Amino acid sequence: MAHIKLMDDKPRTLPWRAHINRKGLKPLVKMFASKSEAEHWASEQERGIRLNGLPQTIDALKKHTVKEIVSRYLEEVTPSKGCHVSESTVLKKFLRTDLAAKSLAYVSETDGYAYRNKRLKEVLPSTVRREMNSLQHIFEIARKEWGHNSLKNPFRGITIKGSDRQRDRRLNEGELGKLEQACKKCHGLNRLYVPLAIYLAVETGMRMQEILNLTWGDLDFEKRRIRIRKSKTDHITGKDGRTIVMSVMAQIFASMLPFKIEHAGGKVSLGPTDRVFLNRKGKPMTANGFKLAWRHVLENAEIEDLHFHDLRHEAGSSIARRSGSEERGDQDGESVSRRDDDRRDDCRAQEFCLL
Repeated sequence: MAHIKLMDDKPRTLPWRAHINRKGLKPLVKMFASKSEAEHWASEQERGIRLNGLPQTIDALKKHTVKEIVSRYLEEVTPSKGCHVSESTVLKKFLRTDLAAKSLAYVSETDGYAYRNKRLKEVLPSTVRREMNSLQHIFEIARKEWGHNSLKNPFRGITIKGSDRQRDRRLNEGELGKLEQACKKCHGLNRLYVPLAIYLAVETGMRMQEILNLTWGDLDFEKRRIRIRKSKTDHITGKDGRTIVMSVMAQIFASMLPFKIEHAGGKVSLGPTDRVFLNRKGKPMTANGFKLAWRHVLENAEIEDLHFHDLRHEAGSSIARRSGSEERGDQDGESVSRRDDDRRDDCRAQEFCLL
């Protein structure tokens, strides 16, 4: 309950005092020029307490450490993200830092800046930004949802110079052909899997983890559709995956894959929950395993500074180019482009049959 009192013991510029008692906390006290201002401020403060509850005391925060909220986040939030594998690795490493052992009551922006500066000496600014985005979200969740409403977020508002720099690497002329030829030198069944992954990225814009998570039940060859069951941005969009169009080349490569694997002496199971991409032991291919094969392809193709993620840029530009052609009504140009695409796909399909 707020108490409004006129302090008339001596001349004052702000004679009206508003006083709000809070159990376990220091009272809120503020002076005003008029009674109406004091009453308005007091009502707003009481409204905030009704909606959000009383702030957590320092003594209560002292009972918890940064490690506790990070560990809880790892168990409850991270598994729902498309990037759960990489985020788990980052956060488990963070749990071994001195900051993780610190009490929530004594965490400050100084800790956030110290962590940023230390990591900038070890990794790229873009990597530090991704790490700090996760850590900032942990503190926000703890503050808003886990009852630590007096918790300071030491990572909020910290800038990282160079972290917003976007890669604009594209495939140069002839590089896709070099990748195709280099795939033929891959070990074992990777000479079949890597080309398929490349065309899925180039022609559909799928992310590497989305590609590796594909099962045979996700591929609808009749309707030429690919069901992505779990995407990196699901926790943001609130949707469970998405469905995209399967390109002609992706359809050809994927549909012929089982026959090529059996011809190479391998075994393949086509159940709806069976993974498309497998390692040499018949287990689901991991991201690290695929990255190793990708590095070998780049070495054999003698291509530098090309990330697998860069291949997605080709899908975006292809869609934009086709959309622009349709908007201009350039039917002659569009038909020529389609004939060129068809000839190119036929040639690549024939080459795949010879692998």
